[in-house]
Amino acid sequence: MKFIVPVILGFAPAHFIEKYGWHGPIEQQYLYLALLGDILQLAGMSLLFVGFIRKYVKNKYGILAIGLLVALVSREVSGIHINFPVVNYILDLLFNNDFPAYVYFPVFPWMSFIIIGMFFGKWFQELNYNGPQLFKNMLCVGLIFIALGAPLVFMYGNYHYNGFYHMGPGGVIYFAGWTLIFLWAIFRLTSKAKENTWMKVLKYCSKNLTSMYMIQWILISWGKGIFGYRQHGIAFVSILILFYILLTFLVQNTLDIVRKKEPLIVFRRISVDETVLK
Repeated sequence: MKFIVPVILGFAPAHFIEKYGWHGPIEQQYLYLALLGDILQLAGMSLLFVGFIRKYVKNKYGILAIGLLVALVSREVSGIHINFPVVNYILDLLFNNDFPAYVYFPVFPWMSFIIIGMFFGKWFQELNYNGPQLFKNMLCVGLIFIALGAPLVFMYGNYHYNGFYHMGPGGVIYFAGWTLIFLWAIFRLTSKAKENTWMKVLKYCSKNLTSMYMIQWILISWGKGIFGYRQHGIAFVSILILFYILLTFLVQNTLDIVRKKEPLIVFRRISVDETVLK
């Protein structure tokens, strides 16, 4: 949907081809585009591991230990390959270290964040779904993670960070810490907020996070052939950002109406009598 459909319909941008250093028409890259490892492949492969963890690991600290272990070994297993194409593709999804050649989000280390989320989900259950206490715990753990991860990232960055897509253990702990603090801050800002339009939009986005993510990236990818690819300044791009946000909401809202889910905006027919100005 992101790449092959625009190619088939004839509006894939030439600059996109140049970025990857391809020679010849983009149609020759169908297989590459179909197998490109993005965040949804990470989610799918991680769910296979998560299923085993949920079934066999009942202690929350055991879950946390597995998440940290994935981060700890990620740099050591990075780049594992054997001379067999199909198996190599699976190994790339798990351990790739050659961004942007094939895989943006390898399972190692990115699954660590998912498993750390499982740890807090288990903790949430044990707290009898006490939200305020859970987010206090997130703040404490987040501060500890930053205190541990920051020295590793800033003093030994080649091993512990080495770029956003292929972080080592220090990078995972550091970014997980900031994520936990960010979640605590969101909770603090929204827990006592009145039920207004802004809160309604936030809750709508939260409920439809995955579908809106997919919709937005499809629209962005299709738009590259219309508006260009890395050809405009910050002012034009800022306008496009607002345009894509609005367009994403419109598509999601329309899908909700078709599927008879709760839309953000309700469209209905009105009679002449209902239009009387007061």
